[in-house]
Amino acid sequence: MQERLLYLQPTDYNHKMKINLRMRINFILLLLALNLPAAFGAQCPDQGLQLQVLGSGGSSLSPGRAGPGYIIWYQGHARILVDIGPGTAMRFRKTGARFNDLETVLLTQVNSAHTTDLAAFMSAAANGGRLQPLPIYGPVASKTTPSTVSFVRSLFDQKRGAFRDLGSLVSPLGTQTFKLKPHNTPVVSKKIVTGENKNTNIPIFSNAIFKIYNFNASDKKGEKLGWLIKAGTKKIVFTGDIQPNTKNLKDFTSNADILVVHHAIPESGPNSTEKIFLSPSAIGSIAYKAQARQLVLGHRRFVTLGKEKETTAAIKSKFSGLLQFANDLDCFTP
Repeated sequence: MQERLLYLQPTDYNHKMKINLRMRINFILLLLALNLPAAFGAQCPDQGLQLQVLGSGGSSLSPGRAGPGYIIWYQGHARILVDIGPGTAMRFRKTGARFNDLETVLLTQVNSAHTTDLAAFMSAAANGGRLQPLPIYGPVASKTTPSTVSFVRSLFDQKRGAFRDLGSLVSPLGTQTFKLKPHNTPVVSKKIVTGENKNTNIPIFSNAIFKIYNFNASDKKGEKLGWLIKAGTKKIVFTGDIQPNTKNLKDFTSNADILVVHHAIPESGPNSTEKIFLSPSAIGSIAYKAQARQLVLGHRRFVTLGKEKETTAAIKSKFSGLLQFANDLDCFTP
C-alpha cells in the first residue's frame, strides 16, 4: 500500500502542475486577446519631441485598432492632437496624457472616421477641470462635409446641438473658461516677405515651441488638409487621406523627420483602384521626393492588413528610407 502511495503522489503532483501551467497559458492568451499589453508600453519617452499613434485603423473597425488619431508630445506633455477617430479617447487615457496640457487640435477631414470621438474628448476635458480655451483647426466646407466651425456647433450648440449638455463649451454666455474655439482653415496662399526678402508661409498656429502649417491634400482645395508641425529643427508631416493628384506637396513634406501617410488601399486587388487614396507605390514616390527620414503608415484599413510584404515591396521600389507600419500606442522619435 505504501508503494502505491509513493507511486501516485508524483503523478498527482505532475497532473496539478500541468493544469496550473495550462491555466497560466490561457490567462496570458486572454491578456493578448484583450490587447492589454499595449497599456504597459503606452508611455512615450518623456524627453524631446515624440509622435504617438492613438489609432492606427480606419473606418472598418479592425480588431485591436482605433480609428486615426495621433498625439504630439514635447518634454513629456501631450501638446497637439491630430484627428480623433473612433476609440482614440480611450487610447488617450492609456497614454497617461492630460487634457490640461493640450494646446490645439488639428483635423485633416471633417468626417466620421476622423472626428467621431470629439464629444468624448471634450466631455472628459470639461469634467477633468480644464480651464483654458482649446482651439480646433480643420477644413472649410465642401459639398459633402460641413466646415469645422459648423461641425463643432452642430455637436455642442445649446439649442440645436446633438450634445446640448456640453453647450457651454461654445456658448459665449457660459461662465466656464474652458471653451472650444473652432476655426475654418483654408489652404494658406498668402505669404510674407522676411528681412532676407524671401517669401515665407504664414503658420496657422505658433507659440514658443511649435509652428504649424496646413496644406491642401485633395484635388478640391481645402476639403482635406495636411499638416506640417515644426518644433525647432524637427519636422513632422501628416498627409491625411491625401489624393493622388495633389500638387505642391514637396514644399511641405521636404526633409520631414517623420512623414505620416495613410495606408488605405493595397497595391493590388479589388480595392487597389480606389481613386481617393494613394497606392503603396505612390506613397513610396512621395516619401522619396520628400527625402523623408522616417515613413510611418497609419490609417491601416482592413483591406491592407495581412498585405504588409506586398506593401513593403511596392514602397521600397521607390523609397529606401526607414518604413514603419503604425500600431495603436506606438511611439516614434524624429
